[in-house]
Formats: sequence, structure tokens, C-alpha cells
Amino acid sequence: MNETVTMYVIVHGRVQGVFFRATTRDHARSIGVMGTVKNLPDGTVEMWAQGSKENLEILLNRLKKEPGMGEVSRFEINHPEQYSQFTSFDVVY
Repeated sequence: MNETVTMYVIVHGRVQGVFFRATTRDHARSIGVMGTVKNLPDGTVEMWAQGSKENLEILLNRLKKEPGMGEVSRFEINHPEQYSQFTSFDVVY
């Protein structure tokens, strides 16, 4: 069984006002990744994601290649010690 990994990501680029959070949610749900995504005041997007290492890599690749109307310039990725367990993937306002 694949171990669940938690990933904290700050997404840089044109990622606000372009439905990037909804696109992220849809990609994550389609591959079974749990977590949250929300806009930050500085124009970046914060994402908490939990899933197998493979599925988290798939999610990042999809966001880079298929960001909806947005554009990702880079990811700042951290792997914190276990965070609370997510049960879905949701947009946070």
C-alpha cells in the first residue's frame, strides 16, 4: 500500500482570477488527492495536498501543463511532518 504523503505548496505565476483554484480542485479530485487550495494576499496560491507520492507528482505535472486559464511559473514545495488528515479536496475562501 502506498504511504500517504503531505505536501505544502506555494504556487507562483498567474494563478489568481483565472479559475486556477477550481482547476486544481478538479485535477486533485480526479486522481484521489485530498487537501485544500486558497488564494493568498500576495497573489500566490497555497495548496495542501495529501496522497501517494506518485499522485502528488501527477498533480504538480498537471498543474504545470494544464493550469486552466492560469500559468504556473514555479512551485515552492515543503513536506511537513504529518498534518491533519484531509477527507476531500476543497477550495478555501
